[in-house]
Amino acid sequence: GEALGTPRYMSPEQVRGTKRVDARSDVWSLGVTLYELLTGALPFEGRSAPAVAASIVADPPIPIRERLPELPEAVERVVRRCLAKDPSARFRNAVELASALDEAEADAPARAAGGGRPIWRWLAIAALAALVVSFSAWRLGTGSGEKAGAAVAVTPSALVAPPSGTVSQVELALPRGPLS
Repeated sequence: GEALGTPRYMSPEQVRGTKRVDARSDVWSLGVTLYELLTGALPFEGRSAPAVAASIVADPPIPIRERLPELPEAVERVVRRCLAKDPSARFRNAVELASALDEAEADAPARAAGGGRPIWRWLAIAALAALVVSFSAWRLGTGSGEKAGAAVAVTPSALVAPPSGTVSQVELALPRGPLS
């Protein structure tokens, strides 16, 4: 089969070329996106696409609290579960993930300025919105199951969290181009 996806966001089963890829692979990609939105860095590093792919398959993610110590443990657990190597250890779908984020929010003591939602919650909402935009664009491009005419990738390229604790910018790049 042909590997589709942005290498840094591909799940271990996608990297391996496994035929059985399901919604849990999307949960993995969303976990990478959440990690990146929260820390400004990726959970797996490498100087080349093959090095990143090897890291995704073999290495544990860089602990998120090493990069963001103030992140509530409940949120760390959610992200870590998204990035489980074994798909059966991940959330089964985005609904389960959203539920876990709601539970983590209830446990999170840190709130954004003005007593609003925790800052990480806004980032999680942005990541979920990005996933919906990506999926919607993909579905529009594929119609009723035909091969898409444009690749769609959601890549957070800028995140600025000013001292007030509010997110001022999350920029999403939606590149266009052939799948081949």
